[in-house]
Amino acid sequence: AGGVLLSSSSGEGDLRTASAFVECLRRTALPDQFLDLRSQITGQACRVLVALAYEFRGNGPAGGDGEDDAQFRRQLSSSVSHLVEACVPGVLDLCKSGTRLMAKQGADCLGALCAVSGPSGHPRIIPRLADEVAQKRGQKGRKRGSAMGLTCALRTWDAGTLGRHAAALESAARAAGSDRDPA
Repeated sequence: AGGVLLSSSSGEGDLRTASAFVECLRRTALPDQFLDLRSQITGQACRVLVALAYEFRGNGPAGGDGEDDAQFRRQLSSSVSHLVEACVPGVLDLCKSGTRLMAKQGADCLGALCAVSGPSGHPRIIPRLADEVAQKRGQKGRKRGSAMGLTCALRTWDAGTLGRHAAALESAARAAGSDRDPA
């Protein structure tokens, strides 16, 4: 996984190789890897997801000239965004693991995912994370991971990206601020 990402971002590979890699990941059971009971598996799944979000942030890896390549990079970035969205429920489930190491992996994964995604981020995960924080009887680990993700998103993403979800962010902030036993 890392080799394909590295060659794609350094310009040695082409965008088609990166696209084939992302499509292969979409067809594999990456979202199911977060539900595994082995910390090594979940840790690697977190690393792959964060590396994808980093490498394909914004318009995808640099390289190529022309409008066709720019359009293709946007499509590739959208494809990665859909993969990230599919993985978020599994990462949230990982946050509630009874094993501290795995719960920490999930929370760190959400924080890193939102921090490295570039200024445009993955805005479709905001309502999911905000709902987790705002739940009255939500699981503490899921709340903690969601709060970490939203905090990183607020620090790094553009205001235009976050503005579309202002009501959800406001309700999450109110719920987190009024929680007597914060996660």
